[in-house]
Amino acid sequence: MQQAMCDKDISALDEIVLDGTVFRHVSGVVQTKSEYFSDIKSGRLDYQKYTIENAKVVVEGNEAFLSARVTLTANAYGAFGSWPFNVKARFVKIDGVWRYTN
Repeated sequence: MQQAMCDKDISALDEIVLDGTVFRHVSGVVQTKSEYFSDIKSGRLDYQKYTIENAKVVVEGNEAFLSARVTLTANAYGAFGSWPFNVKARFVKIDGVWRYTN
């Protein structure tokens, strides 16, 4: 998913992310899937690199929960930098494929 974000591969992201998913940014801004993808496609969110550390995944049936420490390098709405933050993500398995959701 992170590589697709860096590559601006909206088709791949659309396959990974379930409809109805919302994205909460470090700034507190919340976006719908289409708003988020639009910002990636336009370059307003220009993800360049992710470093994932201390990843822990807990699988419970058809749900998986990821927690990790991430450092993101990006140009986000005109602010370029590298930001460390904690990630908590939920995935569901649908027809044998893991998909991101909240």
